[in-house]
Amino acid sequence: GSCPRKPWSYKVTAAIPCLATAELVEICVRLLELQTEPPFVVIVDTGSSPKEFAKIEALRSDSVEVHALRLNGVLHPSDFPAIAMDLAFSLCRSPYLFATHADCFVKRRDLLADMMELARIHAVAGYEISPRSHRDWKGMVSHTASMYHMATMDKIGFGWSLRRLANMYDTADHRPNPNRPNWPDTEILGNYILRLNDIQPHLIGSELNYARHQ
Repeated sequence: GSCPRKPWSYKVTAAIPCLATAELVEICVRLLELQTEPPFVVIVDTGSSPKEFAKIEALRSDSVEVHALRLNGVLHPSDFPAIAMDLAFSLCRSPYLFATHADCFVKRRDLLADMMELARIHAVAGYEISPRSHRDWKGMVSHTASMYHMATMDKIGFGWSLRRLANMYDTADHRPNPNRPNWPDTEILGNYILRLNDIQPHLIGSELNYARHQ
């Protein structure tokens, strides 16, 4: 790479899956750049139109990478963010990864520094996922604003793949099924792996669907 400061010289990478939200992504990136510990940013577009993707691609800089998934189809809507996060984990070249959304705007200037310290102690820190229809959701960490200690994640084989999750439980087809609502879902595989390794995420708050939070 030709950039003077390499991705591995940052303490944290911020991963942002997105879809057709160029204006929001730009705000998200600019706020992350104001952190006391600025991250290297990895944007993963999951299928925006060429016009919208051109706006996202324009955010590329020495501290911002832009990647694109151009999938011909997936079995489940949550495959898009899950595949994007698996890619982001593979691309991460820093000790920590901060997973967030394009519509999550960081207000505290020291948030990433504070969450890295929490992840150093607990391996994972973030918000509890919003209530789900399956019984396992309580205590699971979401990927709205969560921090991961990557050496620990590598050791335990942390991942996001819905296919991998389904195969672990001998489910041949992971397409949406009304008999198992919200299962599989984006964060479930990783949370099961955390539980198998007796890792309890440090939860900094809770969420609700279809609601604005501060």
